[in-house]
Amino acid sequence: MVHNTNYKEAMSLINAEKWKASMEEEYETLMGYCTWKLFEQPPNVNIVGLQWTYRVKQDNLGQVDKYKLRLVAQGFSQITGVDFNKTYSPTI
Repeated sequence: MVHNTNYKEAMSLINAEKWKASMEEEYETLMGYCTWKLFEQPPNVNIVGLQWTYRVKQDNLGQVDKYKLRLVAQGFSQITGVDFNKTYSPTI
């Protein structure tokens, strides 16, 4: 399993086109689910950043099966009582 730490590194690799295609697919999926809405930033409001996480998934023989991306929130930048009051964690 190979992990790429950031966008710049992933785009410098020989398989950059596969990462781009996977990124576009994930983005279209998120947009299709209406995952977010854009708003003007209110004054004195902390904006939570985002980052892509990269992972090469392999099959049982060790061959590349999929270039998997996730767009994740940088929740560590939030401040309890300022950015949120309750913690919610859905479980299955």
